[in-house]
Amino acid sequence: TVTVPSRNQLPDRPVPRPK
Repeated sequence: TVTVPSRNQLPDRPVPRPK
């Protein structure tokens, strides 16, 4: 089952922010 990442829970892989 795929769990949807809630706003409270941070995603496993950090998203690279555009500089």
